[in-house]
Amino acid sequence: MKDLPQDHLSYASSGCNRVLVSPTPQKLRHEPSTAKENWRMSSTVDDIDLISLNTTFDEQMIMGSPMYFDPVDSPAMTPLPILCTPLKEKVLPKEDDMHRSTLTNLSSLREKYIKSSFQDQNSNITNHGKKWVFYPKNQNCKEVSYQTKCYRHFRKLSRDKATSTKKIKPYTNFFDIDVLDVPSFAEFTSDFDQMISIVQSHKLLRFSQKRLEYLLSKFQLYQSLTAKKEFQQSRSIRHKDFYNCRKVDLNLLLSGCISQRQLNEFIAKKILKEPERIIWKGIHGDSLTLEGIFKIGYPNFKPLQVNLKIIDTEYLEWYHNIYLPKYHLIPSHRTQLELSGKALYFYLITRTFLEFENYIKGEYFAELFKQYVIRPMEKSRYQLAQISVDFQFYDKTCSQNWWLQFSNWLLRWQLISPNIRWNVQFRRIFKTLFDRNRVNNFQDYINLIFKPLFSKQLNMNVQVQYFLSYVCSFDLIIDPSDEFLWKTFPVRSCPPDLWIAQGDNPTISYYLYYMYVQISKLNYLRMRQLQNTFTLRSNCSPSMSRPSQFSSRRNVTSQVESLVSNLLLCNGGLLDVEPLWKVGAVLPYLYCLYQIPIIASPLSSTQNYDNFHHCLYEESASQSISLQRDITMEPPSTYLKNPFMKFFQIGFKVSISSRSILFNNSYTSEALIEEFGVAANIYLLNSADICELSRTSVLCCGFEGWNKEEWIGVTTRKTHFPEDNIGLVDRVYDIEADTARRHNVPLLRRKYRHDTLLQELCFINKY
Repeated sequence: MKDLPQDHLSYASSGCNRVLVSPTPQKLRHEPSTAKENWRMSSTVDDIDLISLNTTFDEQMIMGSPMYFDPVDSPAMTPLPILCTPLKEKVLPKEDDMHRSTLTNLSSLREKYIKSSFQDQNSNITNHGKKWVFYPKNQNCKEVSYQTKCYRHFRKLSRDKATSTKKIKPYTNFFDIDVLDVPSFAEFTSDFDQMISIVQSHKLLRFSQKRLEYLLSKFQLYQSLTAKKEFQQSRSIRHKDFYNCRKVDLNLLLSGCISQRQLNEFIAKKILKEPERIIWKGIHGDSLTLEGIFKIGYPNFKPLQVNLKIIDTEYLEWYHNIYLPKYHLIPSHRTQLELSGKALYFYLITRTFLEFENYIKGEYFAELFKQYVIRPMEKSRYQLAQISVDFQFYDKTCSQNWWLQFSNWLLRWQLISPNIRWNVQFRRIFKTLFDRNRVNNFQDYINLIFKPLFSKQLNMNVQVQYFLSYVCSFDLIIDPSDEFLWKTFPVRSCPPDLWIAQGDNPTISYYLYYMYVQISKLNYLRMRQLQNTFTLRSNCSPSMSRPSQFSSRRNVTSQVESLVSNLLLCNGGLLDVEPLWKVGAVLPYLYCLYQIPIIASPLSSTQNYDNFHHCLYEESASQSISLQRDITMEPPSTYLKNPFMKFFQIGFKVSISSRSILFNNSYTSEALIEEFGVAANIYLLNSADICELSRTSVLCCGFEGWNKEEWIGVTTRKTHFPEDNIGLVDRVYDIEADTARRHNVPLLRRKYRHDTLLQELCFINKY
């Protein structure tokens, strides 16, 4: 600091309190006579250095605690330790009426479920470098295609003893009892009820709400004070900004991974190039050409008159509300006989261009995916994605299961890319399958999904195992269209082979737990075979008023049920953020405290296709197809109503996803960059903000450990450099003192996030 005049007030600073060091008093003058006194009178408090006092008030302001605690509500204070006690240790007094001790006890509860299912990073061999079969000796794969090189290597190693499955039989009693220590269903229900009692605590609710408000205000104050310093640190890193930092779209849907404009351009090009190509054959042997399909919807159609309005709003509404929930999940060859008119036209267009299982073996869909998803990502180099694909339940007449069909499609058209990993989504359609006599009980539903993965046929199938090596997560999707009877409901302890309930859908927690059990078995097998393991993810029920039938306590909604089950059973995180903000403050505070990954899709939350009624497609093709508003539903959401920015400011592990480009009205070929750009313009995000969001997406993604080490400079090996907590169970460490040159997040921002979380843990341990 420059030397000030001796007659000027002098200050010093190192904290939040400010103390004036008074010089000898001088007479007040109405007009300054010299330039020195003119400068002195024009200076403000912001131009003066200050001294901090190490008082109790200072400590309380830093920790965000009030100046006064009611003795009835507050326990006896304990001194703040020099080093904060880890969260999992029980250091709180038992007589705490606010149940804040449970915040530490719950950490061991979550750790029990995650580690017993091998969802943690230490159980995944992809984080152990050279032990993984795809560890690259040379990262440059340009001499041959990436898929060809990796597939040859995988096929060669598949004959090794490491991938032998002869010694393990998944469905024996030995496997179920002696090898795995998975918590029983009775234990899960007990832990679930304990969680519900914590969530419904009124005192803990007020406590959590105050902490979240404090964390939000603290970040806003931090940005006001350090914005310039962060900007200087970002500018000091040469040749690094948001555009050349790695960013991962954690939940890009395969059913909506291309934009409306791109789909129109592709269809128009195919109609002009090959209108007479046979692309469809019915169950009676009748065939249709590409031109013939369009003549169903437009009798006077001519290829030369094609325009870029083939895929319009009417089609998108039908595709979203009718096709995806009804025809996409359970494909059937007889559907063609049930439809006519424009509905049949829409159906044939969808099966031809947006499905991989058809007469042309998914050729058009593969071209679309390669041209508009894979190539732009590989060209940009810094954009990556985890593509989420729906598991489909085929007819009994189909000779192959979905795992084999989808892996064959990927390898046939060379759709494996170093920039893409996969998630498999499971829908809650037990009632629909039961009505079609596909399943007799819930165990049959589980077997349709997981039993093929334990069979010898698929374990020895190199193509399926190669596809599974690129799978990161299994997702349970909770949709507003999930069907319920709510007439006969068995007790929640009913085993899955006895769950019939007249075909009623089981509860969300029931679905999640039995999928969790199967993933635990599968992860154990794959870990023994030196293969990658999977995490479990889920989204939240959108209904705020539907009561839960799983909990034995009152006033529990399906929203709370899904969030509590996700917190206990899922290490992959939460797929949507809006419902989390609408429940009580306890659950959001736990998600923040445990640093559980959550995914926000602000643009997807504004699309209005969910808010339409869609009964008119079912009756006849002669009726006009129009959608009507349902006044009983909530009004359409807006971008600013999405709480993702509040989550980011508070300190959640939140990342941005474009989710469904087809319904987002995307205008560019880089949807993820567009998603970041819209957020940056609406919320006035600076470089540190968007780079932090990018780094979080890489930190929480399912890509291999050596990729994360290269991209953002973290490793699972313990070092003496700063660490990051992910989901309370996983910890990653920096490989050097300052990794900002890899991700452009200022060290000042990372230090703030680390210190804030540490102070929050200390606050819980202290009070």
